[in-house]
Amino acid sequence: MKPDIQQIIRYAVVGTFTNGVAFAGYLLLTAFRLEPEACAFLIYVLAALTGYLANYRWTFASKAIHAKALPKFFGAHFTGAGCQFLIIIILYRGLQLPHQIAQLASLGAVSVILYILLKHFVFPANQP
Repeated sequence: MKPDIQQIIRYAVVGTFTNGVAFAGYLLLTAFRLEPEACAFLIYVLAALTGYLANYRWTFASKAIHAKALPKFFGAHFTGAGCQFLIIIILYRGLQLPHQIAQLASLGAVSVILYILLKHFVFPANQP
């Protein structure tokens, strides 16, 4: 199997697991009538922390120094969180779609954005 395909599959496995747990947490928090935007942000941060180690070690098999990779990782996720927030505002507040649908749509879009950022910016090949 080509390395890029294997990497995408690993990224999808990590993402599916972390986003599945995150979505369940999101549904639980919003069931207590907490604001969807605040819940999405909190869950996003927790999922990002979980995803860092899995993506660092398994998906990208990075040898980057944590002191360099971690700030880049959080920068990428800050960008992802901003995108997610905007998507939820547009879909939930603007188009008045159910917040669950807005959250799922944002997960898909942000996953693609993050893969590109992680592969080329955070964990580039052969970069210590």
